[in-house]
Amino acid sequence: MSEETTLNTTILDEFARILTQKQPTGKVGILADAGAALHGGTDKNNATIGLYHEYGNPETHLPERSFLRLPLISQLEKKFKSESPINKDTFKMVLEQKSMRPIVERMGIFLEGIVIDAFVTNGYGMWKALKPATLAKKTRKETLIETQQLQRSITSSVED
Repeated sequence: MSEETTLNTTILDEFARILTQKQPTGKVGILADAGAALHGGTDKNNATIGLYHEYGNPETHLPERSFLRLPLISQLEKKFKSESPINKDTFKMVLEQKSMRPIVERMGIFLEGIVIDAFVTNGYGMWKALKPATLAKKTRKETLIETQQLQRSITSSVED
């Protein structure tokens, strides 16, 4: 005689259905309102200042100090393995809300953290050092955190 085993796939079926829906999208960076704010007494907004630092600015001899691409490329996998924002509770929220939005929201906050850490670690130790003349003008000797305005402008958003 053989025993019959029954597998309840209700939760898996619901998760599969959620995956077939239009998915929310997330953004991380200097977004709308934070990007439009003028930066520390200049005529440049945060988005423009961020662009200059992210890619460098040959006109002003500003070297590239990527605070978005470099940290995410170099740190994402390592940090995700050690500090994953996705857990059992996240999946419960996905099933309750019938949407992947909780995962996208948590990933946005997680990615914000990686970017913010770049400011306090000198780009995870990869940013070009400041010139002595630049250091002499600064009240804080760290790179890209004199006013912390650029750092504070990093946000994430989710759109359905």
